[in-house]
Amino acid sequence: MTAMKHLLNKTVEALRKHNMLGEGMNVCVCLSGGADSSVLLHVLFTLKDQLGITLSACHFHHGIRGEEADRDQSFCRTLCRDYGIPFYTAKEDLPTLQPKSGLSMEAFAREKRYQWFEELGKAHHIHRFATAHHLEDNAETVLFRVIRGTTVAGLSGIPAVRGKFIRPFLNVSKSEILEYASDAALSYVEDSTNASTEYTRNYLRHTVLPAMEKVNPSVSESLTRLSKYASADEAFLQTLLPPFEEKQNGKDLPTALLQRTVARNHQMITGTGLCYQHLDTIIEAIVSGCHTRITLSDGYECVIAEGRFSFVKHTEVPPEALLPGVLDQPVHFLCGGKVLISSSEYFPQKNVYNLSTEIPLSSKGICGMIRYRSRCPGDRLRLRGVNRSVKKLMSESRVPISLRELLPVLCDDHGVIAVPFVGVADRVFPGDEEADRLIRVYIAENGV
Repeated sequence: MTAMKHLLNKTVEALRKHNMLGEGMNVCVCLSGGADSSVLLHVLFTLKDQLGITLSACHFHHGIRGEEADRDQSFCRTLCRDYGIPFYTAKEDLPTLQPKSGLSMEAFAREKRYQWFEELGKAHHIHRFATAHHLEDNAETVLFRVIRGTTVAGLSGIPAVRGKFIRPFLNVSKSEILEYASDAALSYVEDSTNASTEYTRNYLRHTVLPAMEKVNPSVSESLTRLSKYASADEAFLQTLLPPFEEKQNGKDLPTALLQRTVARNHQMITGTGLCYQHLDTIIEAIVSGCHTRITLSDGYECVIAEGRFSFVKHTEVPPEALLPGVLDQPVHFLCGGKVLISSSEYFPQKNVYNLSTEIPLSSKGICGMIRYRSRCPGDRLRLRGVNRSVKKLMSESRVPISLRELLPVLCDDHGVIAVPFVGVADRVFPGDEEADRLIRVYIAENGV
C-alpha cells in the first residue's frame, strides 16, 4: 500500500471513529503552509466528494517573522487558488500587543488565533475547523503538561474533537505525513522558528523527546497511549461527581472526586479554569474543616466553612473578613482596615491602631513568598524545637478570643512561620544574629 493510500485510509478511519464530520458540512482547514497542514488540506480535498463536505482554508499572520511570514501567507493564498477553494486570512502585530497581555508569545499567539477562528466561523457559517496536530504534537503536549504540572485531565492530551475543532491526524506520525507529501509531490514552506529551541515546545521536540527516544524509540506512541487511558479514566470519574450545588459539601468526598467537584463548580460559576496551586489550597482547607476565604486570580474567592465551599465575587465578601494574600507590598490593610501588616518604615496613627507587635525574621530560613491568612485547624508552629498547636499557643499567650480570628498567620511554602503576639518559628528566628526582615502588625481598637 502506498503512503498516500495508507494515510487516506487512516484519516477516514479517524473521521468515522470520532464522528468528526457530517454530510453537507462546511469545513475549513487551518493552514500554516507547512508540511502538516498542507498534507491535511490535500487529504481532505481528495476526500471531499466522498465525505460530502465543502472545503475552505484559513491562515493567521502573526506579524512575527517579517518577510518569511508574508511568504507563508502568499503561499497559502496561491495554494487555495490552485485548489479552487475559498481562502480567509488575517494579520495582527503580536510583538506590539503581546507585552501588555501578561502571556508568553506562544500562549498569546494561540489565544489571538482562536479568537479569530471563532469570528471567522460565525461570519462564514463554518461547521468545523480542521487542524493538523499529529502523534508527536500530542506527545509533546502531554510531556509539556507533565513538566509544568497537571491533573489526569491534562494527561488526556489533545482531544480529537473539541467544539468545532477536529484533528484527523492525531494517530498519524510526522514521518507518515512527510512520506505522503513526497509521494504526492506536494510543495510546502518551512517556518524557520521551528528550529529555534527558545520556544518551549521546540525544545521538547528537538532536545527532550529525542533524548527519551534513546531509551524508548516509541516514546511518542507511549505518551499517546497514556493520554488515551487518562482520557478514559477522566470521563468515568466525571460521571461519579455529585450534583452541582452553590454551597457544595465536599468533606466526605474521596480526594479524586473532591478535586474534580471543586474544579467543575469553579468552571460553572466563573467560566474559567482553576490553577493547581489554588486547587490544592482549596482541597486542604476543605479537608481540614477550617473557616477561610481563598483569593483567586479571576476576581473570585472560595469561601470554605466546615467542609462546604462556594465561589463568590470579591464584591460579595464582607469587608471584615480576613482574606488570604501574599506579602508582596510594603503595606497591607486587612479586615476593612482593622488589621495592618507593614514590612516598611510606615507607622499608622496610634489613635486608630492601639495594638502592635514586631516580628523579626531571618530570610535564610524562608522558603518562597511569605503569605498571610486566618488561622486553620491543625496549624502548628515549631518553637524552641517543639511543634506546638497555634490554637494552644494563642491560649497560653492569653490572646483575647475576639482577636484570634483577626490575627494574620504568616506562612511560607513549608508552613507557618510566625503568629503575631504568639511567636516566630525556629527556622526563621534570627536568634543572636540581626534580623534582616522586620514585619509589623497593627490591630485597630475596634478590632478587639
